[in-house]
Amino acid sequence: MVAELGFPVYAFAQSDSADELMEAAGRISFPMVVKPTDASGSKGLSCVENAEALPEAIEQARKHSFTGEVIIEEFIEGQHFSVERFSQDGVAALTVVTERGLTAMPHMISMSHLVPAALDPAVEQRLASMVDAILAHIDHHSGPVNLDFILTSDGRIYFIEMGARLGGNGMPMLVQQALGVNTVQAAIKLAVGESPELDGHERQQFVMLRILASQHDGLLTAVTGLEETRELDGITDVRLFKQPGDHVRQYTQAAHKLGYLLASADSRHELLERVDRALQTLKFEIDPHPSETNE
Repeated sequence: MVAELGFPVYAFAQSDSADELMEAAGRISFPMVVKPTDASGSKGLSCVENAEALPEAIEQARKHSFTGEVIIEEFIEGQHFSVERFSQDGVAALTVVTERGLTAMPHMISMSHLVPAALDPAVEQRLASMVDAILAHIDHHSGPVNLDFILTSDGRIYFIEMGARLGGNGMPMLVQQALGVNTVQAAIKLAVGESPELDGHERQQFVMLRILASQHDGLLTAVTGLEETRELDGITDVRLFKQPGDHVRQYTQAAHKLGYLLASADSRHELLERVDRALQTLKFEIDPHPSETNE
């Protein structure tokens, strides 16, 4: 679709045959992104640096695919962003662009979203026109759409994911904090034939949603500093999905997150300082080698 619209595209191949993918890889430069065609939440996704690592990455991706199909893609170097768009009768009623922070290779999973994104006005205007063209191309007139894209150093925009849904990883929380708009309520109202309420848009603060995660598997034995973190300046919400006694997983897919931290400030610098202070205050004690008794 993006090729038909004349937008930048990257090389890729899709198959349920490892041999076909290995052959196609010869026409795609490394590093290379490998992922299942039909999974979600970054399951089975990895980035490989060379051909020697490709067979194992393909096999890992295949394990998370319902059909056994895997995609290999050219790796695009650049800054990652997300777009949260809510249309009403063919008009953009709400558009929020966030800066995405990612974990390191090989998994590259969303770790944070920050608004407002630091985009040049000309790039922002071009992005809006591209999103309009995409939605017109698929006859999408009303409702939410979430898009991820990469902006390269020379200004090209590569779309890497699109879904006719609200964004995951706490995106509705971020939008409500930043703009005062309840997109979950709006989506439900639209689904039952009512007019969605998308008023707001007046807030000017910088807001970040930071995902809380573990670096390894283990048993969560304690959470310290939770109340102190909630009382810090600018920390507007902390939500935990795990409690002491629960087993936790290394953050190699979105479902393994421990929780969300939401913060706001009047400047980008102050926001980053507040998030850093919160992460130093909130601690998760994890036993990487729990005994059989604990298990």
